[in-house]
Amino acid sequence: MTNRLSDAPANNIFLKALFAKDDLRFLQAVYWLFLDREIDAEGRSSYLRDLREGSGRSAVLAIISGSHEALEKARSVPLVLIDIIARGTNPFILEELSRLEDQAFVRLAYRTILARDVDQEGLDLYSVLLRTGRSRDAVLRDLRTSREGRHVKLDLPEIDGAIARSWLMRVPLLRRFARKSLTTSESRSVRDALHRIEGSLAEFRKLPLGKKLTESLVLEDASLERLNVTALAEMPAATGESRKVTGNVAVSAQAWAGQLPIRRILLLKLDHIGDFFVSVRAMVMLRDAWPDAFITLVCGPWNVQLAKQLNIFDEIRAYSFFTAKTGEEEFDWDAKDWAARCDGIRALDLGAFDLAVDLRHDVDTRPILTRIETKLRAGFASTGGRLPSTPPLDLFIIEVPADLRDQMHAEARLIALASMVVETLSPPTEHPIRRLIRPGVIKPFEDRPYVIFAPGAGSPNRAWPAENFAALMRKTLDTWQAGLVLIGSNSEREVNAGIAQHFSEKDCADLTGGALADLAALIDTASVFVGNDTGSGHLSALLGTPTLCIYAGVSDPRVWQPVGPYVSIVHSQTPCSYCHINLRKDCRYELRCLSEIGVEMAWVELERLRTKSSARITLAKSMHKGVLS
Repeated sequence: MTNRLSDAPANNIFLKALFAKDDLRFLQAVYWLFLDREIDAEGRSSYLRDLREGSGRSAVLAIISGSHEALEKARSVPLVLIDIIARGTNPFILEELSRLEDQAFVRLAYRTILARDVDQEGLDLYSVLLRTGRSRDAVLRDLRTSREGRHVKLDLPEIDGAIARSWLMRVPLLRRFARKSLTTSESRSVRDALHRIEGSLAEFRKLPLGKKLTESLVLEDASLERLNVTALAEMPAATGESRKVTGNVAVSAQAWAGQLPIRRILLLKLDHIGDFFVSVRAMVMLRDAWPDAFITLVCGPWNVQLAKQLNIFDEIRAYSFFTAKTGEEEFDWDAKDWAARCDGIRALDLGAFDLAVDLRHDVDTRPILTRIETKLRAGFASTGGRLPSTPPLDLFIIEVPADLRDQMHAEARLIALASMVVETLSPPTEHPIRRLIRPGVIKPFEDRPYVIFAPGAGSPNRAWPAENFAALMRKTLDTWQAGLVLIGSNSEREVNAGIAQHFSEKDCADLTGGALADLAALIDTASVFVGNDTGSGHLSALLGTPTLCIYAGVSDPRVWQPVGPYVSIVHSQTPCSYCHINLRKDCRYELRCLSEIGVEMAWVELERLRTKSSARITLAKSMHKGVLS
């Protein structure tokens, strides 16, 4: 019934591919492995419920593999799955725990660490602790180092590694070293960095202070070296369809391009009087940024009169999510009670908004944003997924855990959130980067507009093929009659020279290796810029030059796309995006993310960008033979 995979790397790839799937796809794969058929409706409903309530994937594996049907069929399955079933846990238990809601997290943590179901007292205790800010790593540490946890003595390297890392970051003497080790450029993989930390931790344990701290946490047997960390080069399978993306995907890029006008704003401030006072500066910042917007405030009834006196808001609505004083009730966060409080906001019939901001730091009111009709949502994002139905936020700052040693004042947190919202959605009309423009830089073409092409990139996995750039340049020349300019660093001379040879010197100027100090002025006077995901593209966009970016799948464009008033990306989001793999030899899928971007796709978007930003482009008809058709 079993089949041993050939080697450990193959085992890792197989297990990672299986356990990285969402719950439904995981179940479908397990059914095919053990039962050789699609999952039926009854099994899907039952097992999905079990997984979401914290039963654990290894337990579900055990049930399915031990079923009468599986024993009858006796399918050949990888031995590593049988090992996981026997152990009762899996190498990816941390990822599985992180996907669960609080109560399910506690149930699975008990089953994993204490090898038993959680009792009601423990469930209630840890649910409350998590809601009030205790980290999940701290809960795992509590269970692992408890008297019962020490008695059970299960081999849990993944759990021990997480506890050890969390503990290490909380020790002031070692925190700085740990951060340096985890980010050093010498590090070839996460495992290398963890090995270095483990070596330092072993030395630290020999010191009197280190020995005392170690014994107090009962971590003598915890070893970071045992943590099952997959090498960075391992990638997910690149099967399945891609999604073609053009235009702007980053919120800041959409805002700068004028795609997100802010006319109606909703502010949620549902907590208590003291909380209201410390939020006033943040609310004034939002009003000052959009003086003509219609702003609605929803607050507790006890704060309505105060809100009127501020004269900030166009509309004030009262809603009792909490009571006036924190000591007046025991909010036990029963799921139905909590959902009813969130749903109650709908009765206010607030209408639609362009922006909704929750000004409460704690996550408990955040799901109300899912009950609001709005284009954008902003607030503090939880690191632990502590409540169900918490919405994805378009703009957010990570909340500060209550047990974090370094803290930030409540007012400062809200000012930071408001500032981020304002600076992102209300961009400057002119970026200070224009200070880089040097006067007197000679234009490559005095008698015609020109388009800059930057075929290079810092990483080969971000570089669109040179032949594609040459073809796109040919279309630009034939259709627009514009001059062509090639730019790049000295290391890109050979590639750019190969492209330039397809054009005459009167049509194409190869400025590769030119002075970096002159780059801003050169780009500023260009009609359009075309390049890969690279520095010159960011410069072009910020200068306001229409910018087309051929965007690979190495990094997420929501984070790294160029931002400016006239920007468009061309991107193929493949199943293996976003890999953060920068060396071509490490890509196992022949740069599928770039090969799927054709010249015609780029040309269509370039034409659209030119039309949208036509005010910047001077028609060549008056300067040169032909027209920009």
